[in-house]
Parts: sequence; structure tokens; C-alpha cells
Amino acid sequence: NPDKMRELGAAYWLTKPGKHTNGSFPHFAYLDFARQTQGFSDIFAFSNGEHGVKINAGGVPTSAKAGMVSGNFFKGYGASVLIGRPITPEDDRP
Repeated sequence: NPDKMRELGAAYWLTKPGKHTNGSFPHFAYLDFARQTQGFSDIFAFSNGEHGVKINAGGVPTSAKAGMVSGNFFKGYGASVLIGRPITPEDDRP
């Protein structure tokens, strides 16, 4: 239910008064949250930062920006797959 979604985050304060930058939880903290889902129907992770990745676009190697999500992100977010297959928690494993 999108109306009941909540976001957990971390803020790191810098040395100058009133200045801060948003941070993210380390992966081990996300795993702890995911194991303790009392009160939540699901917990998923995402990075709204832009990560540089290398892709092959039409046979041409190029750079792109991408966000990162946990394997259960789309299911937890309630989004359906338009093409291809959905990522799953099994995709989180190395």
C-alpha cells in the first residue's frame, strides 16, 4: 500500500552549523532490519544516488548512471515488470 510506505534513512551532520548530508545504512544494518520486520509487511533497500556502471548498448560499451535496489524492491514497492524478469532476493547473493 503506497499510502503506508515509510523510509528509514541516516543523516550525517558536517562540521559547519546547519550543514548536513544524507547517508545510507550499511548493508549489514539493512540485513538486520530485514530479519526483524515486526510491524512491516516488507523491508526493501534502494540507493537514490547515481552509481557509475559500464553497459553494452547495442554492441557499444558505454558508461551510464544507475540506482541500486534489493531483490525484493519491486515486489515491496508494488511495481510490475514491463519487460524481462523481475529481480528477486536470490539476485542479492554473490
